[in-house]
Amino acid sequence: MGIEQIIEILEIERECVKRNIGKNCDRDCGNCDLVLEDEEILTAYTLAISILKTAQGDRKVMNPTGEQNEFTIL
Repeated sequence: MGIEQIIEILEIERECVKRNIGKNCDRDCGNCDLVLEDEEILTAYTLAISILKTAQGDRKVMNPTGEQNEFTIL
């Protein structure tokens, strides 16, 4: 699984949460266009976490407003 696929899966998961928060979700996942296989989601999260842990040496990250902030990974 490459970086682009990891990003795509995480973006789909983010959209799922946004739909649920916005009440645009009936929780009928079997009929949702965003449904992915559990293993695919878990693999993407595992790889994303690994990449973030590897990047610990670079302590700058862009926040959603576009500003750079220090961050700490515990």
